[in-house]
Parts: sequence; C-alpha cells; structure tokens
Amino acid sequence: MEKRHSRLSDIPLPDEHLRVSETFDEAGHITLGPVESRKMARLERMKNIYRNLLLGLLGFNAVVAAVFIYEADDLIFSRLRPAIENEVPAFAPSASPERYPSELLNAMGARLTELGYPNLTPEQLAGLRDNGVTATFVGQMNTAGYTLSLNDAVRLARHDVSAEFVMMMKALGYAPSIDYLIKLKDAGVTANWVSQMNDAGYPIRTFDEMIQLRSIGAAPENVRSFIRRYGRNPSIDELVRHRISNQ
Repeated sequence: MEKRHSRLSDIPLPDEHLRVSETFDEAGHITLGPVESRKMARLERMKNIYRNLLLGLLGFNAVVAAVFIYEADDLIFSRLRPAIENEVPAFAPSASPERYPSELLNAMGARLTELGYPNLTPEQLAGLRDNGVTATFVGQMNTAGYTLSLNDAVRLARHDVSAEFVMMMKALGYAPSIDYLIKLKDAGVTANWVSQMNDAGYPIRTFDEMIQLRSIGAAPENVRSFIRRYGRNPSIDELVRHRISNQ
C-alpha cells in the first residue's frame, strides 16, 4: 500500500533539493543550506565577472581619454609653436648690427612686423641677415602658403631653399613641408628636373621618390630609354635598377 503523509514536511526530498534552506550554528548565526550556498557561489562568480568587465571598460576608456588629451594638446601646441618660436628665435642675434645700415634694418623690421613678426631688435634683424633671411624671402614664402617661424626661415635659408624653388614646385602640384623642402634641396632636386621626369613618362608621386631617384642620378633619358626597351612606363624599382645597370 502507498504510504500517505499527513504533512508536506514529512515528504522526503532528494539531497540537492533540501527544503531546509537555513539553519543556525551553536552561536546562533544563520548558515545557508547546500542550494543557497551554490546560488551564492554562482552569484559571487557573476559579480566578479561583471566587476572585471567594468574595470576593463574603465581602463580602456582611460587609455582612449589619455590618447585624446595627448593628441589635442599636441595639435594646440603645434599651432602655437610658430608664435612661441618667433618670440625667442633660436638663431644667434648679431653682435654688431652696425654693419648694416640702420635704414635697411628699420625697413626690414617694419616689413616683418606687417608679416606678423613684431618687436624684433636690431641685433635679431642683423642675425637674420647674417643667415640669409630677408623680409622679401619671408613675404614670398607667405605668398606661397608657408607661414614660417623665424627659426624655419633661417633653416631654409641655410639650406639655400629659395622662394622661387618653392613656388615652382607648387606650380607643378607639389607642396612639400619645411623638412621636405630642406631634404629635396640637399638631394639636388630641382623643379626643372621634376618637370622633365614627369614629361618623360615617369610622374613622380612622392618626395621620397624624388630624393631616391635624384640620389642615384636618375635622369629623364633613363625613363625614355626604359620605355623604348619595354614599351611601358617603369615603376620606381625598375627605374632604379635600369639606371644602375646602364651606368
């Protein structure tokens, strides 16, 4: 005969479904049963997972914020740098400005003030002249689209970068940075050479190509020779090898 139970509490349950969820220890503290213990363990694991995810997101956001602040600071400072450099030029002011007529230095100072370089002393103006910088050069570079710091003007003048070279390169469709203007000039690149290379069938696309080709003595005739032999325009690597093999 099936055994009947008069109370629900008398019905036996499997161990994993113990009905008694809480007990008390000898000190009267509540202790959890097996089911609640497992639940609490799972809950604690989930809390740890969410905590780690949150910390990871916070760390990632901190890195992104740091990069943004760094880039923004660099952008702002780069725009202010020319003005800062203009205030204290790195070139040495001349110790003997009297070597130049005062009228010349006064006219130079007035013109540079118009161009955005105010309050230059006679020593600074003479120092610019000593390095080959004139107000005309600075004005021509300004017209060509270059707002120079005085330090950059001195660098260009020391490397014999002329405003004419800059404007001719711009007419060909090139606008090199200050650093590339110096590198191009040091490599012997001229606007006439670039134009002839383009006309010969090799359109030079980058300033590094100009420097590489000029450094090995590549000439428009090398381009025409390659085209005659292979019937097509060369790549830069092919032009370099063709030039070296036909020296």
